[in-house]
Amino acid sequence: MINYFPYLQTMKKLILPLFLFFVSAVSAQKVIKSEKVTDHSMHIVGDDFEGIIFNDNYFQNPKDTSETKIKRFTPSSEDIFLTESILKEHAGNKQNKGDEECIFSNLKKYRRQYIGYFNDKGEKLIYVNCFPVNEDWAIQKAKEGNKILNIPRWYNSLFHVFDGGNRFWQIKLNLSTKKMFDFWVNGVA
Repeated sequence: MINYFPYLQTMKKLILPLFLFFVSAVSAQKVIKSEKVTDHSMHIVGDDFEGIIFNDNYFQNPKDTSETKIKRFTPSSEDIFLTESILKEHAGNKQNKGDEECIFSNLKKYRRQYIGYFNDKGEKLIYVNCFPVNEDWAIQKAKEGNKILNIPRWYNSLFHVFDGGNRFWQIKLNLSTKKMFDFWVNGVA
């Protein structure tokens, strides 16, 4: 009689790593494009998202001491992938209603601006500012003083839009705990 037990043990050792490799390869995000566009921002395009990563020396208002006191970091591609996976996980939440359901079921329709900072516990947080892909004003040329730059406005600076409803929204994510907080949808005029 042939003892198949050693063969089964060997197969188990081979199958699990292969399975994990294929699962991670299928679900892994890929960077399609990543390029520095200003001295303080990087354009990143993934499989199903597009955004601008602002680095740790970017401040919307450098004269505002409350903003400059916040300890910042430049998010890496891995930080952005984690951010996007948390957003996608929330998209599957059956408890989403109203604006939240509309937004999270249509994440591909929004461009993002990412800013990284630390909380008092030293945990990495990401602020995500979102707007529709087809916004004409966002793709107008950026300005720096009197100089017109050869890049879209949203590459150069974080922007805030008053009103606009669920076309414009912001959220913060704690990368350490993988939790979202301070979800904000603009009002309607």
